[in-house]
Amino acid sequence: MSEGLLKYVDIFCDFLKRKGSSQHTVRAYRLDLTQFLDFLREELGLDDPRPSEVDRLAVRHFLG
Repeated sequence: MSEGLLKYVDIFCDFLKRKGSSQHTVRAYRLDLTQFLDFLREELGLDDPRPSEVDRLAVRHFLG
């Protein structure tokens, strides 16, 4: 899994916790974002993408 982007998932989840989001919300976001990173690696061949490499089209492929 992409360690580069994974750190941003951790930072975002920490932000959600600090703002008072429920543990279920944090867990759901973490799961969705982790699945997205897996998709980038497995389907698009982006092993350790930089944020600038993840564009709208990659997100649309994931959601579609």
